[in-house]
Amino acid sequence: MQLEVEIKTRLRGSERSEIHVFLSNHGAVLLSETIEKDIYFNSRLVDFRKTDEALRLRRTRAISDLNDGEMDLLFLTYKGPKIDENSKTRREINIELDKDQAKSLTEIFKSLGFHKSGMVIKTRTQMSYNGFVICLDIVEGLGDFMEIEKIVSDGELLEGIVEKMKSLLPGTEEKEWIRESYLEMCVKGGK
Repeated sequence: MQLEVEIKTRLRGSERSEIHVFLSNHGAVLLSETIEKDIYFNSRLVDFRKTDEALRLRRTRAISDLNDGEMDLLFLTYKGPKIDENSKTRREINIELDKDQAKSLTEIFKSLGFHKSGMVIKTRTQMSYNGFVICLDIVEGLGDFMEIEKIVSDGELLEGIVEKMKSLLPGTEEKEWIRESYLEMCVKGGK
């Protein structure tokens, strides 16, 4: 089982570009620049908002491929409940799908009584830095954010990872870290 250890903070003003410049100047590797459209599903049998779980279908398109029209990647993701009070650490299972599989899965979900419960659209820049993935996000209706993530194996010592994440970049030690998902934030904002 894999766990995703994640922390997230809101960025204000020019922070997004300042962090991007810092990372570029300090050896970070650009992994991707994408547009992501996340469609979330909920069940009539289990309310994922109450169980703190998520079932998501993500469509990802590289920004460099926006005009080509055929470079979509599709992922089905299950996220379990958060297991840490200081971060968004949770079990995560991802399956890459082709377009036909994604369409079929959506039909299966509908047949089983699942319904679409929300959508989040964001522009994401992912960079690798000192063993972590840093995501600089522009989320429609919410603004700019930074996520710092690391995938770890179940049983791997989690102690110290979150603290290292919080001190990874200059100025992040005093940031306010958010445990809510983008979907939770959108729902609260009435989106």
